[in-house]
Amino acid sequence: MTEPPANALLFEVPPPPTPVDRLLALARHYTQHNDMLDLLLDLLLADSAEPDPATHVAAAQGLATETLAVIKSIHDERLYESAELS
Repeated sequence: MTEPPANALLFEVPPPPTPVDRLLALARHYTQHNDMLDLLLDLLLADSAEPDPATHVAAAQGLATETLAVIKSIHDERLYESAELS
């Protein structure tokens, strides 16, 4: 079996996600995060245990970082230049 030329691999990289795709992925992550918090709260209420404040801190910090990155990408997006929009 022959290997493809090295320059052929340069074109097989998927394009970066669009801001819309990033927003949809972010919404999915927020939904999953909130669902996990609901499950955790249900478990804590059933066990009558004290909640650990650091349980989901890393996930929340990741969501905040990702949110800021998506907001920046939207702000950096150039508007479609059109005479009608002007």
